[in-house]
Amino acid sequence: MKVYILFLVFLCGLSQSHAQTEKKTADKKAKFLPLPYVNYSRNLKFEGGLMPMVMFPLSKKDTISPNSMAGALIAFTTNGSSFTFAFSRLFFKEDRWRASFFLGTGDQNSQTYMEGIDIPPGLYDFATSFKVAHAGLQRRIYHSLYGGVAYTHTVAQTVFEDEVSDPTDNTNNGISLILLSDTRKNIYYPGAGYLMRFKWINYPEWLSNDAPANKINLEFNRYLGMSNNRDILALRGTVQAGLGSIDFEQQEVIGQKDIRGYSLGEFRGDGKFALQGEYRKNFANSRIGWVGFLGLATLYGSLEESQNWRLYPGIGTGFRFTAFEKSHMNIGLDAAVGDGDWGIYFRIGEAF
Repeated sequence: MKVYILFLVFLCGLSQSHAQTEKKTADKKAKFLPLPYVNYSRNLKFEGGLMPMVMFPLSKKDTISPNSMAGALIAFTTNGSSFTFAFSRLFFKEDRWRASFFLGTGDQNSQTYMEGIDIPPGLYDFATSFKVAHAGLQRRIYHSLYGGVAYTHTVAQTVFEDEVSDPTDNTNNGISLILLSDTRKNIYYPGAGYLMRFKWINYPEWLSNDAPANKINLEFNRYLGMSNNRDILALRGTVQAGLGSIDFEQQEVIGQKDIRGYSLGEFRGDGKFALQGEYRKNFANSRIGWVGFLGLATLYGSLEESQNWRLYPGIGTGFRFTAFEKSHMNIGLDAAVGDGDWGIYFRIGEAF
């Protein structure tokens, strides 16, 4: 489930800009890139696969909209997990409309921390099989303000090692209302401006949800161009709050994009708060770049009381290679350490 959540975040938060003074234009030629997918985490172990991607304009007459993109991923891991995804992010009508689509299926072998009267404290394995479908549409309301809706359907079954918890079989149908303000000049590599997003996800009983619930996600990203017109300071704050009957697969996990350095999946709960800063170094006349980042997160709603409201720090570094030069869309690899954990992350685009 963690992997498909990352792809949904990737679709919803794709970013495009070189410098503060650069005009918002798009390259009007399609470009195809068959990317290898290589990753490692303490949870999934070694991950390998293929991720073909294409960037393209929906209309060559539209000089305002960023290039759209589409791609797929087939990946396998050495812990026996496998994933298949197809995804697309579309921009059209002079960036007045934005749409996203996502399909995925997979089997994930992971672990989580548990303890109880009859359960010795420790990490216990679990296996989740899932299917997910997502569609979203946003419309510009006024200047940089957008509003939209999305629908996400997930089916997930989870079984736990040694029956430390009952198996789950959950079907969730979420309707999202989205409001965002976006002043970034380049949505694939922001060099200035901000992105502010409010997202309310409702899992109503009338949509045949096994566990009716609500989730509220707030995020604010700020991008500051440095005086050399190449480097960027990126800042991010997020609130991910679960309200009501949040099931196991809907929980937030410490790690992922908001606090890199945690890959075991040990800490999870109904909600998460995180702050993060990242310096992005771009070398002159080169497609190579470097990033350094640090962050701090906390958690609530965990079944393990010791995890609630604890501070989880993370710090790390990574390199970047500009795969699509016109849009400055990067791929790269990050390494980060947390409190008793660490992670290595393959990146398509920036973390935020």
